[in-house]
Amino acid sequence: MTLKEQLAAKQAELVALKSRIEADDADAIAQGEAISAEIEELNGRIAQAEAKASLLAQMKSDSGVQVKTNSKTRSLAGALIKAREGVKRGEHFSIATPYMVKDGEGSVVDADEPSGVEGDEPVSVDPITAMSFDTMNRAVPALKGRTPVASLMGAYTISGDTYTFLKKNPFTGEIQKVEEGGKKPYVRTSYQKETVTIEKWAAYTKYTTETIWDNAFLVSAYQNEMLLELGKAEDKAILDTILANEDIVDDIEYDATEDLGMIEAIMRARAAIAQNTAYTADAVIINPADLVDIELAKDSNNRYYGESFFAGSPDQPKIWGMAIFESAYVPQGTVLVGAFKNAVKVVRNGGIMAAATNTNEDDFVNNLVTYLVEERFATAIELPSAIYKISAEA
Repeated sequence: MTLKEQLAAKQAELVALKSRIEADDADAIAQGEAISAEIEELNGRIAQAEAKASLLAQMKSDSGVQVKTNSKTRSLAGALIKAREGVKRGEHFSIATPYMVKDGEGSVVDADEPSGVEGDEPVSVDPITAMSFDTMNRAVPALKGRTPVASLMGAYTISGDTYTFLKKNPFTGEIQKVEEGGKKPYVRTSYQKETVTIEKWAAYTKYTTETIWDNAFLVSAYQNEMLLELGKAEDKAILDTILANEDIVDDIEYDATEDLGMIEAIMRARAAIAQNTAYTADAVIINPADLVDIELAKDSNNRYYGESFFAGSPDQPKIWGMAIFESAYVPQGTVLVGAFKNAVKVVRNGGIMAAATNTNEDDFVNNLVTYLVEERFATAIELPSAIYKISAEA
């Protein structure tokens, strides 16, 4: 059903309530007010869609602005470089590329509103509508040599700005064998509702239009560096949220004067998660300096201990069978051990958005391009009992 069809249906519902409203029927009046609010919202959405369609129509007109549409471009840099083909220096032009989401995540599309991009593939949101040198692309970055901490966690994609989940409270009591006719023991399990709010992380930079024309490879360099810094900010936000959560378990400590104090505490945490939850710990998040100390620890015969508790390839080592993630955002001396895939969800509204324009402020007259990146996400800790924060004895 289109937006206008929805509007007509709501208007018909309101008309049907007329006689009851005139008779001061309180239920009808309340129902009519609710329908009236829905009608107002639909009118706003229709007006917004019509304005957007009008602006897109202008972009396709002979107004001196050249519009290029590329529904297959998979990177901002590629779109910028490709778009300059056939366009004279100094001219305004626009590029419309679709949003893309991480593999396995679904796009959120309102089929009643114009997509703004021609082609066979639908897009989740329209590209920038400024009449200028613009492009947008949405994709979770897959930068060679960098693994985001979010890859250890579960993942959801939502279309709103909040995510509500049920956090499990500790199970109390014990299930026991009982004799026939005997009294059963009382146990209790419960959940509490919690909500996290999507937050935006973003930054912008500028470079000259000559960079695009004369040194196209630098466009990719700018893009990759910005995405790398955004990814680091994402790592920090996720880990800060986990470390600040008061419900994660912190009752395992180690003696920092012992060479294997930390590594033994990691095993105790792994065992505790298996004993106290229905899950198995899958990763260790550790400060790089602590990992170096563990890797370089030697026995009395000057042999590295690492042969016993490390496994995996040199590029992907493991501790006690668990993946290792190094991060300077975990304080030195502190280690996180957890069943992170089940305990934590990184909730995204889409993926990374990258945009570039030469009409921001006085960019055009100064031959500058403003480039920005942003993403919206939240961290939901659904099972804090499956995460242990290990630290040295005080």
